[in-house]
Parts: sequence; structure tokens; C-alpha cells
Amino acid sequence: MSQVQVCSLAALDAHGMRPVGDAYDFCLLDATHYDAEHHEDLCVLQARVGL
Repeated sequence: MSQVQVCSLAALDAHGMRPVGDAYDFCLLDATHYDAEHHEDLCVLQARVGL
């Protein structure tokens, strides 16, 4: 199974895909890597798509 990274609904349309079901926001809340410059969590928004 291949993975396609898309960053908008317009990009889904351009690839002939449509969202199926809910979208999920997965975050890695790891405070061990925080410092004065880096205080963000690593997050990724994932959604199933249909062709």
C-alpha cells in the first residue's frame, strides 16, 4: 500500500480522492525535547481516503 501526503482538500480533489470517515490528530507530547527555541509537539493529521 502506498502513502500519499496531501495538505488540503483541494489536493485530495486534484488526485481524485475523497475523505472517508473521521480525521484524527495524533500528537507526540514529549516535553524532554523542549528548550528555549523548541516548545512544539509533533502532531500529524490523518484521514482515510477513498479513490
